[in-house]
Amino acid sequence: MSECYSEPQILTCKEVMDVLRISRSLCYRYIKEGKIKGYREGNKIKVPYSSIESYITARMKEGA
Repeated sequence: MSECYSEPQILTCKEVMDVLRISRSLCYRYIKEGKIKGYREGNKIKVPYSSIESYITARMKEGA
């Protein structure tokens, strides 16, 4: 059977940092400010991949 690679549905803050190429503090700030939707699970922050896509789309519309 062949497996198709797909993006993970839930990312850690470290993975968000890698995808967006931002610093750790900026990642946490974006989550705190609500620019990226995330939630805490234990002592880890989890971010749905759809939230990253929404953030990128919004930034592109801003022209930034």
